[in-house]
Amino acid sequence: MLARIFTGTTRYRRQIIVTTTLLAASMVWLCPRLVPLGSLVLVVVACAVLATLAWVWSRPAALTVDPRRRAFRAFPNAGSVYLAVEMVFVSAMGIGIAGYERSPTGHGPDQFGTVLLAVTVLAVGLLLVLAWRETGLEVRPDGLIDRNPLGTLAVPWEALAPGYPQPSPGKSLVLAYARPELVCRRHIASRRKLAVQALNADPRYLGTVIAHYVAYPQYRAAIGTQAEYDRLRRALNDPAGPLPATWR
Repeated sequence: MLARIFTGTTRYRRQIIVTTTLLAASMVWLCPRLVPLGSLVLVVVACAVLATLAWVWSRPAALTVDPRRRAFRAFPNAGSVYLAVEMVFVSAMGIGIAGYERSPTGHGPDQFGTVLLAVTVLAVGLLLVLAWRETGLEVRPDGLIDRNPLGTLAVPWEALAPGYPQPSPGKSLVLAYARPELVCRRHIASRRKLAVQALNADPRYLGTVIAHYVAYPQYRAAIGTQAEYDRLRRALNDPAGPLPATWR
């Protein structure tokens, strides 16, 4: 049940974000005194619970095929969507409370309240951008693309050292570069970044996929097709298949 809810949320995340933002904005813009605070509290609590469940939900040992980008990538995580929706309604609650507290003379909240609301709105805007933007690791014919809130890391296959990434616990994979000069970083991604995020897929499985294509470059050109993904899954599930010894 939860898996279907999370899948539907990620599939329609942009529609959810737009609808939520328009609903909250209309409430606080047209009638801030009539914002149903009790209902908003229930929505905020529900989103908080769903966000927590989404972040701790077991990450699948699978990737999705994206033929448009010619890539294998992890499924989006619904937690960022729930967190963004939660904060949108928290902002609506804050503005609604400020509306309740206005004096008969029409004066708004004090200076501290205004600054707090402004900071909250900025934080909500950032969360909405992150929920809208597709982040995470993509496996492509030319290498790896790791999109995160701070920037994008592009790692060509030729830059990776054979036998890596090594299996490691947690939600990241530690890479080893044979030719670090080929690695491209955009925005403010760390110059010394060796780890890529595995938030939405099982990190061991994702590392197995990367190590497979590092060891067997002849299969890279077909990445992003369903036929290649089917072949990859058969190869990784076959005990006698072409799996790098590092991952045995």
